[in-house]
Amino acid sequence: MIKIVIADDHEMVIDGLMAVLENVEEYQVIGKANSGHEVLQVLQKELPDIILMDIDMPNMNGMECTAYVKKHYPEVKVLILSMHGDAAHIKEVLNKGADGYILKNTGKKELVQAITALLLGKSYFDQAVTNELISDHRSDERKSKSWRMPDLSEREKQIIKMICDEKTQVQISDELSLSEHTVKTHRKNILRKLNVKNTAGLVKFAVENKLS
Repeated sequence: MIKIVIADDHEMVIDGLMAVLENVEEYQVIGKANSGHEVLQVLQKELPDIILMDIDMPNMNGMECTAYVKKHYPEVKVLILSMHGDAAHIKEVLNKGADGYILKNTGKKELVQAITALLLGKSYFDQAVTNELISDHRSDERKSKSWRMPDLSEREKQIIKMICDEKTQVQISDELSLSEHTVKTHRKNILRKLNVKNTAGLVKFAVENKLS
């Protein structure tokens, strides 16, 4: 059973999500929260597999709560559900450690896809979010002609593509005939070169720069 917590300061939104999730047999909503503080209270009683997190909440907003959750409960996945589709909100909450980001006008099918992806250790961004990030990056490129693509080796580019194709470390190791330690080292070097903190940042960079 997949345990889910819903965090939103609008009861109507929570009720709507409850109605959607209750129709998925393997899902169990174990807690509801109207603020970041209430999320933490739920976590003290029982850890979920995933939190559906709004951004605009009182008493610790979704960004602050996401940062706290990922620091103290790193095994808990955080999927942002927000009405904010602008790059500033998206990038800030991803920097806080969110595992995925979809807009509230997303349908049930994509919500389930996002939850499934996160629980498999992947990141998930709906198309509108991805498009906004790409558009924002292109705008930044136009503003800063001094920007240069990091110097990536062909092997590193190959591994980036495989990560974006949702290959695991073991699969990459097998397909490239490399040790898992070597793959891990390549991934660490890639994150450093791209100046990103995690796989979500790596995938975002790859999508924005057409490396995937």
